Amino acid sequence: MKAPVLFLLLLLAPAIAHAQRCPDKLPEAVEAKRAAIVAAAKARDWAALERLIDKTSFMAANPNRPNPIAYWQQLTREGNDVPRALAEIFDMRCGLTVEAGAHIFPLASAMNWKEMKSKERKKLKRFYGPQLEAQFPNGRESGPYIGWRGVIEKDGRWTAFLTGE
Repeated sequence: MKAPVLFLLLLLAPAIAHAQRCPDKLPEAVEAKRAAIVAAAKARDWAALERLIDKTSFMAANPNRPNPIAYWQQLTREGNDVPRALAEIFDMRCGLTVEAGAHIFPLASAMNWKEMKSKERKKLKRFYGPQLEAQFPNGRESGPYIGWRGVIEKDGRWTAFLTGE
């Protein structure tokens, strides 16, 4: 496994990463990328999403499908609305890893459920509906969150969007 991929795995494991709540105002590069991802996802513009991905170190959920766009299109055809997930997840509050300054969306990826504010929890509840509990296989109080999550590095590179363990 390449070092950047291993590092991303560590970043995406809430029990391992030390994180804090992102500030209300994100760094310009991060906010620009976040807004571009949300806009492309809402437009269901696969080509625009592909242009936004950091092709040198992007991590998606299926290592057997090196092209995340093709994989997400397949998931969408199978009934998993990936553009909706992208738009809603990147519209939620993020966590900021202390070690690397990476912005992890949503906050549940980086912070314990009970530390999250009510409005942060409500967005997750609204997105997942009755499937919320499945995103916390050990329960919300024990974590970790394994639902859709993404990473935008402090320099604005979009390096991950995946779901599952």
